[in-house]
Amino acid sequence: MCSTQNDPDKTLSSLVSHNEKEMDLSRVNIHQTTSFDPSSNQQQSQNFYSDKNNIQAFGSQTVRIPSQQQQHYLTNNSQSSNVFFSPYQRLTPSNRFFNDYRHHSWNNSNNFNSMRKPRHSFENWLTTDEWDYDNDYGQRVRFETQLPKRKWTQVQLEQKFSHRNHFTFKLISFNVLSQDLLEANGYLYADCISEYLDWNYRKHVIIKQIVDHHADIVCLQEAQEDHYEKYFRVKLKEHGYESLFIKRSGGKPDGCALFYKTDRLQLIDHKLVPFHCPTIELLDRDNVGLVALFRPKTSRSSSDDAFCVASTHLLFSPKRGDIKLAQLQYFLAEIDRILIKDDNINVEPTYYPIILCGDFNCQPYSPLYQFLLDGYIQYNQYKRSEISGQILSNCYSLNLPSNELLPSYYVRSDCRFPTKTKTIDIIEQKTTNIVLDDENQDEIIEKKDCIQFSEYLDANNVDNPSAVLIHNKKFHSVYEHFNRSNIPEVTAHINHESHNMDFIFYTTGSSGQKTAAISTNEQQKTTINDRLYLLGRYNLYYQNQLRNVHLPNWQFGSDHFLLLAKFALKLQHV
Repeated sequence: MCSTQNDPDKTLSSLVSHNEKEMDLSRVNIHQTTSFDPSSNQQQSQNFYSDKNNIQAFGSQTVRIPSQQQQHYLTNNSQSSNVFFSPYQRLTPSNRFFNDYRHHSWNNSNNFNSMRKPRHSFENWLTTDEWDYDNDYGQRVRFETQLPKRKWTQVQLEQKFSHRNHFTFKLISFNVLSQDLLEANGYLYADCISEYLDWNYRKHVIIKQIVDHHADIVCLQEAQEDHYEKYFRVKLKEHGYESLFIKRSGGKPDGCALFYKTDRLQLIDHKLVPFHCPTIELLDRDNVGLVALFRPKTSRSSSDDAFCVASTHLLFSPKRGDIKLAQLQYFLAEIDRILIKDDNINVEPTYYPIILCGDFNCQPYSPLYQFLLDGYIQYNQYKRSEISGQILSNCYSLNLPSNELLPSYYVRSDCRFPTKTKTIDIIEQKTTNIVLDDENQDEIIEKKDCIQFSEYLDANNVDNPSAVLIHNKKFHSVYEHFNRSNIPEVTAHINHESHNMDFIFYTTGSSGQKTAAISTNEQQKTTINDRLYLLGRYNLYYQNQLRNVHLPNWQFGSDHFLLLAKFALKLQHV
């Protein structure tokens, strides 16, 4: 270990040669770990890694580091990157430079830095990634990538829907990360700056992310109950929102919240949906959801212009795809029950448009995801760990059962609740009923529905009808999940891993999916009005942009990114 005098210039001279002082090490992996003894006012330093192949000339700019603090920084002078690594850039420290070391503003607007107390030994520091740095006061400096501002992608021309017969609105879905869960799983955030993990910091960043977009509907997951009551509800009410909230069962601290602008929307009906049912094995977890039915507050709208918003947070466990599928089956049944527009038994049921959003804890194009889009899944073909797509298929896991997931007396395999006894005539042709005996209760199913279901199963060569789920909602995803280079979008970045587990789905009157499950209205005998249009989406970051990013940080208050979409609802009687 080499020893230097307490002089910044001499310290820097020990790092590079005289000629290299006029160079920018924009991505040089050169870290100086130092120990500083205030009593002796002496400093020791060591170069433990240097890559001089990355040295690039940048002119005559030199570094000026305040001698009083004896700080050494790594910044980046490159115009093409937001990653801060090189020590050779002029720095302008802010006021309260060292008394309050939470924020340091530099003369470059895109530079930001923070320091924190060390939590690891010197030996561990030597093995850390290149974005860690130890300053002279025994504090550790974290260098974060500053992500660019997200932009909108226009899906359809908004001018096309700006006529008086359309109602446009924006919707946010956002997992805000419960503080209790963050602290209970601190190992997931070991590389985050502890200052930005504090709720008193995070809450301001989160609320700013929400209100800056002026959304008409805001769906939050992992909203902690006390934070909802004391902060989210109060702050968002100042911006014209009213809200609904459901806490997870089993003494869990968080739940789902839904906020809506009272000057834009009228709440017609709602349903708080706890998934826990102690008598059913696959519904023994404490996840929840909520369903709300809204109508636009305009002089042109009528009672027929309602639409549904449903938000949920499914079980996380990657190995228990069977539970996630059962939770989704039950949630779709609750959505079905609240938003059937016309339950006249003599006509086909008609549904209001639906927006389904939340944290589904599954990957795009996984069996669980495809079930929402296709309206069909034969689940006994999969292992439990394969349903959500979060685990590679070669890991050990049990297969899903060949019988029904949820008892048919509780939720039917078409994701609807059992109907009451009905004997109806359609075009003077009377249909009979089939009574299925069950030790708990009788289930009445119309014979015509059974015929349609069996025909559908035969058409798809399904060996075991009881291992099939279907639904009649024609969902599409707001986001595309990959760019043209096949790089995935990211909705959550946790412990160095990027995930795409949050989604916004919406229904259309015609399905773009090539699937027999919802190919014709003749099979399902339901109609979903083609009245909801996606106008635009707020772009997500891609996986290759998130190197040297640790969430939450100064820029983002959660480990999930906010999802945002703009829709147009066609009014019926204009």
